[in-house]
Amino acid sequence: MEGLIKRFFKRLPENLLKSQEAYVLWNTLQQGKDISYREFAYGLEEWETDGESLHNWAELLDTERDNVKRDFRVRKYLIKHFRKFNEKNGKPFALNMIDNRNRVCSLFLAGKNGTGKTSLFTGLEYMLSNTHISTIEYRNITDRERYFPYGNYNKKDISIILEINEEEVVKGEKKFKRLLEPIYSNFSFRPFFCCDVELAKIQKEEDLSEVFVRDLNLTKIRDLIAQLEGTIKYFSDKMDPNIEKPTYNTELSEILQDDILQIAGLVKRKYENLLKKMKDLKDNLERDKYKETVKGKTEDLVANINYNVGHFVGIWSVIPFTTLRFFDNNKVLVQNYAKVGKMMATSPIEALSLYQSLKPVELFAKECIEYITIILDTFKSHDKTERRKSAISTLERLIKTEREAKINMLRFHEIESISINSTHINNLDDICSKFKIIYNEELNDVYETCKQIIVPILNEFTNLDGMYEAFGEENFNKKEEIYIEKENGKIEVKIRNAEIFGERTVSPKMFYNSFRYKLYAISIKVAMAFMTMKIWNINAPLVFDDVFTASDFDNSVNIDRFFRRVYETYEKLKLGNKNELQIILFSHDEVVLNCVSSVIKDLGNSDDIGFIKGVILKEDMINEQDGIYVGQELESYSLFEKCY
Repeated sequence: MEGLIKRFFKRLPENLLKSQEAYVLWNTLQQGKDISYREFAYGLEEWETDGESLHNWAELLDTERDNVKRDFRVRKYLIKHFRKFNEKNGKPFALNMIDNRNRVCSLFLAGKNGTGKTSLFTGLEYMLSNTHISTIEYRNITDRERYFPYGNYNKKDISIILEINEEEVVKGEKKFKRLLEPIYSNFSFRPFFCCDVELAKIQKEEDLSEVFVRDLNLTKIRDLIAQLEGTIKYFSDKMDPNIEKPTYNTELSEILQDDILQIAGLVKRKYENLLKKMKDLKDNLERDKYKETVKGKTEDLVANINYNVGHFVGIWSVIPFTTLRFFDNNKVLVQNYAKVGKMMATSPIEALSLYQSLKPVELFAKECIEYITIILDTFKSHDKTERRKSAISTLERLIKTEREAKINMLRFHEIESISINSTHINNLDDICSKFKIIYNEELNDVYETCKQIIVPILNEFTNLDGMYEAFGEENFNKKEEIYIEKENGKIEVKIRNAEIFGERTVSPKMFYNSFRYKLYAISIKVAMAFMTMKIWNINAPLVFDDVFTASDFDNSVNIDRFFRRVYETYEKLKLGNKNELQIILFSHDEVVLNCVSSVIKDLGNSDDIGFIKGVILKEDMINEQDGIYVGQELESYSLFEKCY
């Protein structure tokens, strides 16, 4: 998270970056806290009372490490007690991805079903993309502790080691770094892993911006912006002198819940009699017009009270059902109203004093009407089953409303307790607005990059029926084309084929067959991986789990064209030379491996691009000659046999 947030902070204008509000925001995020009005207010208080605060804190954002390109390409992959793989003679199994010149290479492996391709793929996800593991998300597995270990082993017995192409100094000696535990990085490795589960997720999305935000980890920024907007609103409400305190009669809600349950259980005769009396009481209360008891001349006030009390007590004289909590709780109140009425003739001042200690009659009459209205609206059916269903529905609504009212009340008290001035709000609002601009710029960069990757790849593959040869390469895209459209915050892919649709466009989902639709999703994954490399200044392998089958393509030439385009785009985006792109590909089809390796040979001689291809060995076929030694010591057993 720190790296992602740091990139956004570093793009703030200098005046905002050095503001108190930016410091408080950064400090809160560094502590792993959500942004709330209270956290922000406390942060400002600390800043103002702490004379040692770092006013030049922004200098901390400039670190030399940010400019160093990180290299996660895999040199060696050791696996033990994970999914399908146990061990042999106490040693792990291994995929060695370095050649005899000690260069990191691409690795293309063929293996029949059951040889562990998906386990190897999942092991890489486990180490690099631990929070997003495709098979677990697809199967909705909750017990990760039991899913990963081999057989009866436990999670602590799992051993996966990735030696990556990044050096570190150990005891004065340079060595390639070894990852012994899953890593949790600022960016997401999710785009680098391509399998049928991941492709299915992409195929469900009509709006590609959702894919981009998810795979590039921009959801964290989107959530931060939403939190900032909420905080700004709370502060703005605090500055608003006209803000009203929320009100809700919690006591009436609780009484209603008890009485509704009681009424729902009545027998039919008592139920019908109760509802009739309730309706009569409501009609009488609504018909009677009460005079508002406000301060004025004493004689007028006494006359109004005398009028209201007399009418109300008369209506209340025959209460509908005395065991209901509402009527039982208010019995004493009505008795006091009656007492006030009697005292008015002999002791009006005492009567007035007593009345002023009670709830005004006109207010209580409104509560009675509100109570009876909810009861009558709830119980409209004489059928007992329907009556109970309606009761449950009303109870749920009352409980939800009560909970929301309590939350609003707490928020109001929080706002009341916070002291903050308009300058802080304005600066925070400026930071939030700038973050929105940067966020949209990030999405636009993704959009432009995808146009460079997805459009050329798919334009080349929209016609897989021999038209490439028939029309010639220069005219190939004139018949049918794909393009990416950004409108109203959405990013959508459209296809135009004038001969079929005229000027109308359609979506890939509506137009492509199953393979071409899969290829569309694969190209998006590749685009996201390249974009992650570009944004975060890293290199990492593209990992494919059995998503290609030779029979999907018209012929092997099409497979060549696809991977040629991937390599060329990598170089065109200035992510590195072709020989710096690592692909790890697992397939059950050896033809795919042969085609991929042939395109690498075409792109450059063996000195330019390093690659290894082979066949995954079943465990019972692995013997001593497959042992991998470090010096004189046996380190592991190779999981594949090389093909040449």
